[in-house]
Amino acid sequence: MDPELDQWMFVSDLCRSLWVRFTRDVDYDGIDVREYRLPDDAVDMYNPINLCFCPEAKYINATGEPDSCFDRYDNGTDQWDGTRCTKCFSGTIRTAGCLGIPIPIVMSLPHLLYAPPEAREMITGLEPVPNLHDTILWVEPKTGVAAKANKRMEVT
Repeated sequence: MDPELDQWMFVSDLCRSLWVRFTRDVDYDGIDVREYRLPDDAVDMYNPINLCFCPEAKYINATGEPDSCFDRYDNGTDQWDGTRCTKCFSGTIRTAGCLGIPIPIVMSLPHLLYAPPEAREMITGLEPVPNLHDTILWVEPKTGVAAKANKRMEVT
């Protein structure tokens, strides 16, 4: 496994693929493993790869006109301004309809880790700590076998 490359996996609880990024080499009971963590850009709604996971981010309406809560920056980059969006914000993944459950569900890392400060300030008592609340995967690099996994999610 090349530590320079993000590792992709399908997360059935979220009905989507996500990636983890190499952070360090670790000795796990005498076994050399690589630690990968879910990076903050994996749940960043300004990351173009996540745009399709916001139900309000429609590109074209029924009449063929642009209709989106996201505006594309006109600077030649593939970046979006989502300040007009009221239902999607970074740090969360909307999973309404996922797994056939027809209720509005929002998933996030515990304590809204990687959500913007203004989102965390709406709820009293949130104290995100990456080492406690991040998703972590330890992988033996020659075989690709997971030696340890901490999948952490909060459901709202």
